[in-house]
Amino acid sequence: FFGYVPALTLFYNSMNKWQKKSSKALPLNPLIISHLVSIAALSKPFSETCCIRDAVILGCFTGSRCGEYCAGKRHTGDEFGKVPANVLTNEFEGWPIAFVASDITFLTDSLHVIPYPLAHSHASMVRIRFRYDKGGGCNFSERTFHKVPSTSDFLSFLCPVATCIRILFRWSSISNDPLVPVFCWRPTPKSHRRFLADVKVTAALRKATIALYPDDSHFYRINIADVRTHSIRVYACLALCAANLDDHVIEYKLRWASKAWKVYLRENWSQISDQTVAVFNAAFVTEQLPSVDSHTPPLLDEDVDDGN
Repeated sequence: FFGYVPALTLFYNSMNKWQKKSSKALPLNPLIISHLVSIAALSKPFSETCCIRDAVILGCFTGSRCGEYCAGKRHTGDEFGKVPANVLTNEFEGWPIAFVASDITFLTDSLHVIPYPLAHSHASMVRIRFRYDKGGGCNFSERTFHKVPSTSDFLSFLCPVATCIRILFRWSSISNDPLVPVFCWRPTPKSHRRFLADVKVTAALRKATIALYPDDSHFYRINIADVRTHSIRVYACLALCAANLDDHVIEYKLRWASKAWKVYLRENWSQISDQTVAVFNAAFVTEQLPSVDSHTPPLLDEDVDDGN
């Protein structure tokens, strides 16, 4: 048997070289996000459209994968994906994998915690807890974001503090259950609560892209299949890079375990407007970052775009 191993190795190496690689997600751009905002402005605040808008905007700051705002894979009888039972989950067993209300904390300038009902008039920052991370290295980490001064209606919607206030307002009106994902919606006032699905978010992003680029020969239209939920995370990388943040700061802010995010920059031609860069610069709070290790971690599988 062992005499065949070198031949099999050569065969599979050759197959791997000629196998078509999965395509990378295309980044969003400010025009697509603006279109989502304009569509949501015509929708009711508890609608799926508004819920998707807020998930996309928050994801542009947090770099969240869809599991942090979508219902995810569910077991029979469950409304949404839940943290499994094992020795590591402890008190979070049975909690939603997606964000819940206690993952969002509002702060004043003096770092005093304030309840959600007072956030609209008193909050200057929002601190978000990430209970689960795909790579595992940033579980239970937190990131803080500043309130962005609004110079226009569009930019005011890009404020992470205002976005979190809208998210909790919708959740508290529809569910108000502390163990239910905050990204919930309902089609009518008497309807039962529903939760975001990744296919619906992807569909909304593609619909906005098609509306913006009606010409079938446009690059985004030709590659419309590469516009998906992971496009939000890619855009977050590009926006922070355009804001001239150092590499280790980007990795910290977006919870990357390696330099894999740079893959998205190599062939990037998306334009990030000066206004958008100003928003990201204003939103990110200067925090004490972990020390920078001189050793660069290898490219990990969990860092590579898998479409989520």
